[in-house]
Amino acid sequence: MQRADRTLAANTYLRHTSRGNVIAASPTRSPPVDRRVRSLSAGSAVAYARAFCAVLLTVAMTACGGGSSEGSSTGTPQSPGDPPSSSSPDDPSNELPDDQSQDQPGDQSSVGTTLDAPSGVVIVPGHGSATVSWNAVTNAEGYHLYYAEDPGLSPENYAAQGGTWLQNVSSPSTIDDLTHGATYYFVVTAFAGEAEGPPSQLAAITLPAPISNAATYALNDTGANRCANESEIQLDCPQENYPQQDAENGRDADASAGRLPKAGSGAAGFDFTKISGDGLVLSADATLGTAASDWTCTLDHVTGLLWEVRPNQPGTLRDRAHTYSWFSSDETTNGGHAGTPNGGTCTNSECDTSSYVSSINAQTLCGFDDWRLPTADELASLVHHGRTNPAIDLDYFPDVPSADALYWTSTPFAQDASKAWSVHFDDGELVSVQKAYPAYLRLVRASK
Repeated sequence: MQRADRTLAANTYLRHTSRGNVIAASPTRSPPVDRRVRSLSAGSAVAYARAFCAVLLTVAMTACGGGSSEGSSTGTPQSPGDPPSSSSPDDPSNELPDDQSQDQPGDQSSVGTTLDAPSGVVIVPGHGSATVSWNAVTNAEGYHLYYAEDPGLSPENYAAQGGTWLQNVSSPSTIDDLTHGATYYFVVTAFAGEAEGPPSQLAAITLPAPISNAATYALNDTGANRCANESEIQLDCPQENYPQQDAENGRDADASAGRLPKAGSGAAGFDFTKISGDGLVLSADATLGTAASDWTCTLDHVTGLLWEVRPNQPGTLRDRAHTYSWFSSDETTNGGHAGTPNGGTCTNSECDTSSYVSSINAQTLCGFDDWRLPTADELASLVHHGRTNPAIDLDYFPDVPSADALYWTSTPFAQDASKAWSVHFDDGELVSVQKAYPAYLRLVRASK
């Protein structure tokens, strides 16, 4: 597979590496032409030479009196297959034998180069990329690939359409650095020597666009999918004499019965999707990381909230083990107490909630710069009451420790301004904690 950089040079050949061979750039490009080369085979050339020599010999003998007055001549003995000595190479009646007048099989230099248009063009979108493949063309020495964001694309006008010409590529060929959400058009041609065949049918692909999420103000279910009686828990549902329990109603019950449609996936009635660092939807098996194409955030389809997911990367800004004190200088939201600056343990920022939020917004995490602390209700919506230690869906939030998993919210504690609410993900309990306490952080964002 080849990978070619995206270049929108208008009238310039692109440099393109094909299996280690670099094809140099050229300042201009003539329109593709179909040149067909046809030459005499070696046998045909010898036959014509012999005929011509025979005519010269006849003329010489006639001048010396060796010819008859009727124009008949006596020439040199002819080899089988030689043309008659009295014939002229310009005489239309001088037809060479079939085995000499035809191009010889396998003699590629004597065969006209006929190139078909490539067929079966398939485009597979990637993360800011597209991989183009096509069927091989008989007699082709290589292929050219043209692409642009204009549906009027052709090999002759690619430059005028703001497009790109990739020379001497092979199938499949991957083009990187494409724009998320844009539609691209492609044509492929085959070439042999200087001859370029007709283009393939126009093919198009629209790359996935970054997400845009807004709060729905809907509530997640509890995640409980087991029933209880007066003395036991974690029992099958229903339980006689104990009807209408939590696990028998709502999204969790529908999920257990297999009748809950989901945009993504998740435990019980939860519905989550993994999002990349640059804001694209990922598959459920995507892995957590720090690259733009890695899983970085989780989208909750029920609440509409987008959540930060922190990697295990010691020494980096977002390492999951970092802790922060609660601090906000905004008197309209801090409950009358700013809290404690830089009271946690972290790297690459001051270790308090306000400083971390500012640092993350400077990075436009998952494509957004309006990250914030969640409210107590928002963070509590992630609690999975069907499990403990931790009480959260680990398939989508694997960064939660199994013990002492206390996470800050933005909600001050009304009875004591020196405290704020937190969620203890050991069991999902809401706890008021002194703002100086070093707790974990998980940021959230959503359009209002």
